[in-house]
Amino acid sequence: MLDYVVVGNGILGLSLAFRLKRNNPAARVALVGPLHRRGNATLAAGAMLNVWAEVCNGQFEDPFLWKRFQLAIRGMDMWESFAGEIEQVTGCPIGINWGTYVINTPLAAPWGDQTWRYFKNALKDNDVEHQVMDPLDVPYLEPAQDSRPLEAVKIPDGYFNPMTVISALDKAMADLGIEVHDTEAVRIDSKGTFTRTFRTFLADDSSLDSGAVVLANGSFAQALIDQIPPLRKEVPRLLWGAGSALELSFPAWVPEYQSSPLWEMDCVVRGLNPVGACGLHVVPRGELRYFVGASSTVLYDREWDPRAHSIGFLIHAVVREVNRRFAFTTVKLIGNGFRPITIDMFPLLGESNIPGLWFLNGMKRDGLTAAPYLAGELASEMAGKQSSLPEFFRPARPLIPYKERETAIKDAVMFGINADRQHELRLPPWMDEKLIKQRTDELEAIYAKRNLRNFGMHPEVTHIYDNDTFYKGVKHGLMAN
Repeated sequence: MLDYVVVGNGILGLSLAFRLKRNNPAARVALVGPLHRRGNATLAAGAMLNVWAEVCNGQFEDPFLWKRFQLAIRGMDMWESFAGEIEQVTGCPIGINWGTYVINTPLAAPWGDQTWRYFKNALKDNDVEHQVMDPLDVPYLEPAQDSRPLEAVKIPDGYFNPMTVISALDKAMADLGIEVHDTEAVRIDSKGTFTRTFRTFLADDSSLDSGAVVLANGSFAQALIDQIPPLRKEVPRLLWGAGSALELSFPAWVPEYQSSPLWEMDCVVRGLNPVGACGLHVVPRGELRYFVGASSTVLYDREWDPRAHSIGFLIHAVVREVNRRFAFTTVKLIGNGFRPITIDMFPLLGESNIPGLWFLNGMKRDGLTAAPYLAGELASEMAGKQSSLPEFFRPARPLIPYKERETAIKDAVMFGINADRQHELRLPPWMDEKLIKQRTDELEAIYAKRNLRNFGMHPEVTHIYDNDTFYKGVKHGLMAN
């Protein structure tokens, strides 16, 4: 019988299996997940080690948002040593690159300047090394005249190629003697009361017996949760955080006829995030290739392919806001990749209400950055040692509010208008107040329909609360009305 079955072969599942085996070489560990990894969030991502470019208004004043943010801080601080450990086992270098230019685009919502000030104050208050710059000094920017950034800041956030990391960790599974099953888990049964054992049934008609199971397979875990009544009742529902991106490539002959710093780009260029959703970002991939992302759509049901408006936005934005030369690239679509998102947007970390059934899930876009820290802490806890994972992110829990009601409504209005402006909404300035009131009234109606008097919905899931069918599927014990 196995000691551990880790379901999910994305960055979190791989990192946890790696840590469990490194901590205890005698442990019998199996990793379950299709090697094609269709829908995998990591492979559809820019693989940015994001922390400070993810800062949003109120991040440090709200205890839950602050705790979630700390997971990424601790993870980023560990990536160099984690990459070194992977290379020690496999001989495969990861190649982490550091440096990100964050730009303040004039196309941000009316609250864009407030968000930008909050971001710069956060860097200063937390002693983060940074450089405030004239955007003309960012070497890779050649935007359209009407889309020139107002200001830029260089920060330490980094990036790597996700294929490099996944390939290295795949090799580590073999080198460490971890069982790898190229298939999906379709059902989990358990028996026993105080000392449970689990049988994980796989799509290839085989099964695995183990003392513990970890659901690290992102949004795909919901299909397993739905079959287990105690989990379905107590664990916040996982939604599909669909994200699509582009790989833009210049023909190899272009540098022979044109001169541009873009050919030697070695830092990320990106905008700030609107209330926690994805902002535009460009990540160099070498050999005149560039990752451009990312769209962000929260879905109740899975959609495999990108939406036209998402791709249209990315192409339009990267050409106008970053560098007009991108208009002459070839295009390859990436995604959809599914970021695991809970209905309250907070993660599911630790042992569930079924002893021996664990979660490493719901990290949205932060799973990659936080992976070394989360894997280490969860592996320690699974071995009976102490862990510093926040108790209120346990899988079986009431929903956690996104700020208080009025602030959540204001943020949702900002989020919606920001998204619409990025998708080319243009109104005369005297219409701003009317649009804000209209959006506020619409949100007040949703709160009234669901009788939410104090509980704040995250801006990205208001449409889920508004839809009667979706709401029935996600309804859960709230922390407060």
